[in-house]
Amino acid sequence: MKLIAVLAFLIVFALPVKAQDLAVDNGFRRYTNDPSLISLNIVRRDSQSLLRHLSIPKNALVYASGYPIDDFPQWPDVMNTSGRITFAILAPEGSPAGKIVSEAVNRNGYISSVLRDHRKQMIEVDVGCCRSATAPPRYSDFVEPFHAHERAIEAVTEEGLRSVELRAPKIQKNGTLDFTTWVSTDGKITYFGDRSVDSFDVARCTNQFTNAIYYCDYHIGLDGGVSLTVKFVDFRGNGGRAFVNRYMNLALRAYCQYDLKCGWKENE
Repeated sequence: MKLIAVLAFLIVFALPVKAQDLAVDNGFRRYTNDPSLISLNIVRRDSQSLLRHLSIPKNALVYASGYPIDDFPQWPDVMNTSGRITFAILAPEGSPAGKIVSEAVNRNGYISSVLRDHRKQMIEVDVGCCRSATAPPRYSDFVEPFHAHERAIEAVTEEGLRSVELRAPKIQKNGTLDFTTWVSTDGKITYFGDRSVDSFDVARCTNQFTNAIYYCDYHIGLDGGVSLTVKFVDFRGNGGRAFVNRYMNLALRAYCQYDLKCGWKENE
């Protein structure tokens, strides 16, 4: 019996693992190196009528609303969702992140370290469709203060990007306002791109640049009410305006491969 058990163990663990069998997750994102395509429909929550159709590789998709990891350890071939989807690619080629991440994790077993090692290359894209609420912030949204004592501090970077930071008087311990000290109200600063030369509408970063590996959110609106929120490292410590456009172009090229109706044209 012992010999049979040993032989069974050797047979099972000596079998080669197929590429499409490799899938790992961190509880929030799923990474697989299966390159097969998903027929993914974004549908209305109430009527389930079709809003958008994407043909997306399984090794690019990392999150889809309505498909929790516990219930769906592997991505189905056909999916319908009325919520958010997220795909991830890696710079500089724009290749699907799932292949590299899943294979690296299966070599050393630590997904946190693998994601940390690829943090500067990682580009995550949240796809919003197709409501007016998904539209990215406009410049006018930030030049008008939201509260009585709030100010919109406008500036222009050395590279010509307009920015707005909302500030308010500091609240002292006794509850009064100190009008000699103005502090950020949300800890963020908003930068506005120029669509004639930039591949983004809005970038939202921490109001103080502190670390080149911290992420910013970069937004762009596309035809048909689609809005992409793209997450990657802070452009202020990684090459500035040209860096934003390079990474955003990678994200947009990938999305337009998945959605043939994306309507985006790259600036020449």
